[in-house]
Amino acid sequence: MTHRRTTAAWALVVALLAAATPLLGQASKTIPTQPPKVDLYDILATEIDTRDLAAPQTLKDFIEHVVRKVQEAKKGDVAIVVNRKSFRDEFPDSMDPYDNQVQLPLAPRSMTVGKLLEAAVDQLRVPGGLVFRDGRVDIVTREQSTLPALLWQRVLAKFDETPLDKALHQLSDKTGVSIVVDPRVKERKATPITAEFRRDVNLESALRMLANMADLKIVLMDRGVFVTTPENAATLEQQLKKRRDDRQERGETDPERPQNAGAVGAGVSSN
Repeated sequence: MTHRRTTAAWALVVALLAAATPLLGQASKTIPTQPPKVDLYDILATEIDTRDLAAPQTLKDFIEHVVRKVQEAKKGDVAIVVNRKSFRDEFPDSMDPYDNQVQLPLAPRSMTVGKLLEAAVDQLRVPGGLVFRDGRVDIVTREQSTLPALLWQRVLAKFDETPLDKALHQLSDKTGVSIVVDPRVKERKATPITAEFRRDVNLESALRMLANMADLKIVLMDRGVFVTTPENAATLEQQLKKRRDDRQERGETDPERPQNAGAVGAGVSSN
């Protein structure tokens, strides 16, 4: 009798396992996977046939066309976002930027995505600019694409024994500001950093704090941020001040900034 009960019990266990196997297999297929990270640099360098863009169209249609072409090139999904609030706040009487008419010249027959977006921004009725951050392209007003405006944005980030150069790289990706680390600082760029920024600190303050932890200083260049030794920073700041004073005395505007567009790109380099 005992033997019969044992056999029946084992038969029930085997039956339950057999019934559960398809369910376990099915469940394993539904586990969400992390989508591949978009290589924004690769996307911006992708060549696109411009013949379909020669006819006038709205900026909204233009962006949709570019996104579709990037997908067809199997480069992934790129987000191109128009910050309508920045345009509304700065130019309250202007039309919605999505409704702006965009038209490319017949030649050349192909352009990179980066050049296409610059050409589109150049045709906005109010000055616009491009910011590359968080794996996406933001179309904003020219003022919002300048370094002072980007340095004013608030930071949400956490670092736990993170090497300084990696922490700076993460902030560059998040904010769209180019940050270059002086290779001559050597081991100081690997200083482990522990810090939390809870959106109560702007980017410039955060960068100054992180650099100070490694006995370094930041220099606000005309385009981007340079992290170097305090001694070299002092020399660079004197040179920058003299150049800016001379330019102002001659009544010159910044020669590197176009009159109707601006762009700031993300990137950290220590080479």
